[in-house]
Amino acid sequence: MTRRCPKPYKRRYDTPEDADLAATHDSLQYGNGLFPYLCLCGVWHLTKDHRAQLPTYQPANPGRVAELRSLSALAFQHVVTADIRNTAPIPDRLALRHPDNLTRWRWTLKSLRTDITRQLAARTADTSVNRDWRPRAEAFRDTVDMRLTECQHLRTNTSRTQAA
Repeated sequence: MTRRCPKPYKRRYDTPEDADLAATHDSLQYGNGLFPYLCLCGVWHLTKDHRAQLPTYQPANPGRVAELRSLSALAFQHVVTADIRNTAPIPDRLALRHPDNLTRWRWTLKSLRTDITRQLAARTADTSVNRDWRPRAEAFRDTVDMRLTECQHLRTNTSRTQAA
């Protein structure tokens, strides 16, 4: 799923390792903390928002992975929504990205994407809607798209690892 970059002015990195290296370099040279994230366009950028950073060196807790797998659809959706808003605890965010949860995470993200797209379309002519709602809804949709891109990236890497 390659899309036009929403932040074309940002430097692009092809791999998370390249982005990590650039973040470390900038931190040493300028003293600022930057964190890599996977963009909608499929490349990596750096951000100042530390909430987007996950400790990828830390494996997901197997117990939490199993707990997420056993959640009801609604409870799982709440965890996914918290992840989208960067308010989910790190163990939940890591468990979502575990290979055992990738398919369910993808389907939940697709469902949320469909729902927000439907809401945006239904309210195009409605001028009485709070003016702050549309930009927030569009930002939520864009974050869902980023998570879908991340999920697809993880699924691709998982299938390559299993094939090898």
